[in-house]
Amino acid sequence: MIRPGLVSITFRSLSPKHIIDLAAEAGIEGIEWGSDVHVPHGNPALAKELAKMTKDAGLCTAAYGSYYRVGGEPVDMFPRIVEAAVALETKIIRVWAGGVGSHKPMMPPDSASPMMPSTSPISPPPPV
Repeated sequence: MIRPGLVSITFRSLSPKHIIDLAAEAGIEGIEWGSDVHVPHGNPALAKELAKMTKDAGLCTAAYGSYYRVGGEPVDMFPRIVEAAVALETKIIRVWAGGVGSHKPMMPPDSASPMMPSTSPISPPPPV
């Protein structure tokens, strides 16, 4: 089912409380919290507080926008990102594929992605 949501970075200059209030007022059901402004990784206490505020307003955390660049950042920083997502009570973490901005294609659309090997260390094992 598709549910209405928003990405917190749409409102970079607003506080999380203000974003939650606006989302609830607008009938939004979920928020993807961004790590660049509202929920930086490495601060699980803030993430837990934000999860509670979100839930108390009748909303859910739809995803965590990590800004992690697959193949462009150290894999050893990913556990902090997972920690933040767990604290936010979401199972979805958005990552970027590589270091090229979305305005420039990385490769022809019909070619295999060179990012695939870089996703193995951050991907869960397949279900048994």
